[in-house]
Amino acid sequence: MNTKSSAIAEGLEAPYYIAQFATQPGPSQDRDADAIGRMIRLAVRAEGFLGLETVNRDDGTAAMQSYWSNLETLDRWKLACDRMLAESCDIKSWYHTFDLKVTRIERHPLFKWIRRAA
Repeated sequence: MNTKSSAIAEGLEAPYYIAQFATQPGPSQDRDADAIGRMIRLAVRAEGFLGLETVNRDDGTAAMQSYWSNLETLDRWKLACDRMLAESCDIKSWYHTFDLKVTRIERHPLFKWIRRAA
């Protein structure tokens, strides 16, 4: 299975929030990709947006993680996405399944591989 990914979220400092959106494709994968594209465009223009990462697999499964400075701006983005999807089409006809999870990151330790001298 091939996977395509992109990332523009680097250098984040805790605390911050992550909105994780994952889908299983519905009958129209083109519309699915278009909806995710519009969600991304809404995010990058939104106040409090810190970055995002996406993954798309050959089977149509897609995932997106967007990073936010606070919960209020994340909620405003989610409402804008809900409105956009409601105006475009019935979301149930787009995705077989979809899921949105929100997580607060309190600590973001960096682990580095330390090579021991031989």
